[in-house]
Amino acid sequence: MAIEGVDGCGKTTQAKILVDRLRKDGHEAMYVRPIYLLLNLICVKGTNMNSVSPRRARASNKKSSILQRAVMGLLGYPYAVATYIYMKFASKDQIIVCDRYFYQFFFDLFGEFSEKVIRIFPKPDIAFFLDGDLDLFYSRMDNSFDTSVDRDYYTGVISLYRRISQRYGFIQLDANLNKEEINDIILIHLTKMVRESYE
Repeated sequence: MAIEGVDGCGKTTQAKILVDRLRKDGHEAMYVRPIYLLLNLICVKGTNMNSVSPRRARASNKKSSILQRAVMGLLGYPYAVATYIYMKFASKDQIIVCDRYFYQFFFDLFGEFSEKVIRIFPKPDIAFFLDGDLDLFYSRMDNSFDTSVDRDYYTGVISLYRRISQRYGFIQLDANLNKEEINDIILIHLTKMVRESYE
């Protein structure tokens, strides 16, 4: 399962609360940030993961060459597929809670073509999209890079999430609600899905 949304929407908070609640209820659950999952396994401790993220280049409006973008795309998509396969293998008896899936990663890699890539990429069993006001999200951001990012970048990401959430049936939640209420809604939907999978 995946919790989606831009920085400051509360997805990390929700994912971690959810994993704690699932474990207390006797479920095997694991919190992951898929973009960094395999990198964390192969990189030396202390490596700054943001330095290898395509997000930093796109969000900071750095101009990269067509060749650089092509190389990033050629490496990025297989990396995402390998991560997905690893998560499926690792999750045989676990509920994997993804703090953001690959959608923003594809937006960073492929820009306006990201929806074509998303169309062919495996979907999570269930996805939640925390939507709301961008000013609220900026006020919640605690990372200096995140707050320095131009509004146009986040507006583009939010627009992408809104389109794909409609197309692929994400459960859209109001990020303005209090965190306990949001988590209750997520848990209800997830519990229902798990129950139905056993019937």
